[in-house]
Amino acid sequence: MIYKGKEIDPKSPREAIDLGIALVPEDRKRHGAMLGVSIKNNINMPIYERNSRFSVIDEKKEQEIAEKYRNNMAIKTPNLNQLIKNLSGGNQQKVILGRWMAANSELIIFDEPTRGIDIGAKYEIYKLMNDLVEKEGKSILMISSEMEELMGMSDRILVLAEGNMTGELRKEEFSQETIMTYASAASNE
Repeated sequence: MIYKGKEIDPKSPREAIDLGIALVPEDRKRHGAMLGVSIKNNINMPIYERNSRFSVIDEKKEQEIAEKYRNNMAIKTPNLNQLIKNLSGGNQQKVILGRWMAANSELIIFDEPTRGIDIGAKYEIYKLMNDLVEKEGKSILMISSEMEELMGMSDRILVLAEGNMTGELRKEEFSQETIMTYASAASNE
């Protein structure tokens, strides 16, 4: 893929993270959150190299970073040592997002960002995503099967069908009918 004007082909998650690319996966319980680990450890996981010296973690720095993202992401928890599995789905999603903000990711790939979370948490996730773009200058690539979510959150939609790009729409061109026409294009050939 082309990223920042250069062709890249990350061979591992670490390589992608080092390039500034993060993934908030669809199945946060299996692929995103480390459920049996604390909020503090989940947030700091990709940056332990930065927070350690001679392989010894700076616990004060680790606590400060976790506290910063707990506040920035409005994570509802009694303390940062709480296991992430004890949080609601929306708060788990916020911890994962806090992790990638702590890693200073520039491109965040959201795969079904609001799947399995309640309507109030959906609004909070949308607000966080908008803030990432508008206030932090981050880029978001969102993958979603929810039409309203796509049209409400996107500046541009690329429609894929059977592994092929079948259409590209700018915000002023968005309509459910047009998107569905592109989505069914591959099966009509």
